[in-house]
Amino acid sequence: VMELYFNIVAMISFGSFALAAVAQIAFRAMVKTLLKAVVKKQIKKKGAKKRKKKKRSECDCDPKKTRQGKRQENFCLNIFSLAFGAKNPANYLKIWRDEVGKKPKLIENPVWEDEKTSEENDKNRLGYVSGARMKISEATFRITQKPEKLSETVTITGNATTPKGKTFRFEDQRAVVRGNYIVTKPMLANRHLAKKLTQFFNPMTIEWRVKYKKGGIPKTKVLGTSKHQIYVTYGDYSKSEELDQVYLSLLHWAVSNDGASNPKQVVWKTWQHFANRNLTTWSGRKLFYYPHHIPGELQDAKNLSEACLIHQSGYHECTEIAELLSQSLLVNNVPHKLVGIELDNKGRMMVNNWAVKKVSFPGEDYPLKLTLFKHTDTTILGRMTSPTIKRPRMRYGDLINEGGLAGQNVANPAEKIFESHQMVYILNEHLPSELVDKSGSKTPYLDPSYGVVYKDKEDFVQNALFGYVQYDEEPEAKVDDEGHSILLFKAKEAKASDNLILFSHSPIN
Repeated sequence: VMELYFNIVAMISFGSFALAAVAQIAFRAMVKTLLKAVVKKQIKKKGAKKRKKKKRSECDCDPKKTRQGKRQENFCLNIFSLAFGAKNPANYLKIWRDEVGKKPKLIENPVWEDEKTSEENDKNRLGYVSGARMKISEATFRITQKPEKLSETVTITGNATTPKGKTFRFEDQRAVVRGNYIVTKPMLANRHLAKKLTQFFNPMTIEWRVKYKKGGIPKTKVLGTSKHQIYVTYGDYSKSEELDQVYLSLLHWAVSNDGASNPKQVVWKTWQHFANRNLTTWSGRKLFYYPHHIPGELQDAKNLSEACLIHQSGYHECTEIAELLSQSLLVNNVPHKLVGIELDNKGRMMVNNWAVKKVSFPGEDYPLKLTLFKHTDTTILGRMTSPTIKRPRMRYGDLINEGGLAGQNVANPAEKIFESHQMVYILNEHLPSELVDKSGSKTPYLDPSYGVVYKDKEDFVQNALFGYVQYDEEPEAKVDDEGHSILLFKAKEAKASDNLILFSHSPIN
């Protein structure tokens, strides 16, 4: 190439431009060929280096592969299944997994299996009482290649790490080889969980290793990892008479906002799931407070909490949502009270907000006409909506249902007229500081349906109610031509709250 280059220069110097032009074409072709050869050679060199550096994977155990003419005798095994427990069985929570449209299912061992997807294993979440000592009741590993000479026992070790850097160690130094499997005896964690502290390990990752001898030489091999979602409660729910089963959503609300080290923090962190008005189950499914559309039928259920957790529409009423909060507090064994509120005379409460567009009876004590729907599947009158109504109905005689106090995942609930309403009352000794202002004024009434708190019934009246529906006769006695109930409306007055009473102050322990 260089010789041709100098010849071209000489040709140009002596004026042989035609020959120089032909030579330049040949020069370009030669340079291009040379560059391609150099690049190709460099690529081959880099590829050889990479192949040289590449190490065999832990389970690259093809028996056909040989090294220096000798057959390899690798020891390869994979995690097969894991079963969990606790040193004290009472500290290992029995959890019923609630899923839409299905009856709650008890999460049973093994809680982790390699044949299942990560999503399926994620459903089998674990629960412990704080201070417990975790236990892996049994770990099973499938042998995919076994050396000819292998002892009857090996050492299995699991090093667990949480997202916050906490570590636990499980080990069985005499795990038994049974045919094509290795099975461990129960392995206790090397230390206890923290006492009186809610924790959520999402996830706790366990790296598994096997230690064995090959030709008398100790060997260690990494087997892979398993991941587990683990809840740790502050208190022991088994001490509560009112809570006999722990559903996964209740446990999630009680613990997932973790870090509570006293009952006050437990109340506050649990309440945050309801205060944001975007209540969701453990799987992220939304629950609704009186949505306008209520599709589907309620599945067979044993109790109220179970029913509202598995209803495919996610539809809830105030009694159900109050019970969900109540039972979430019971998961951590925090005493409180369920509180009901109603009018002591014939009448109903109207929750904010409403607009008055017409006065039907000017000058009378009850100037406004309020037209309500009736159930299409029963003869009961007086409801605003029905599960079979396919469109929201916003006008009710002289009044229009406007947005005001939003409910769980519903900006303007369909039902806004009630004979009673249910809330949760927090005892003074468990009232978080966030619910006490600088003047010492307390707001112990938690209204989970709307995600708000109240000081007392007067606070409820002034901030939650638009007015009252009062009538002298049963509502069934007044109907319009379509069979809808007609009630006469009386505006809210300053003294009207005198008729509002707390009818139930039931202690929950």
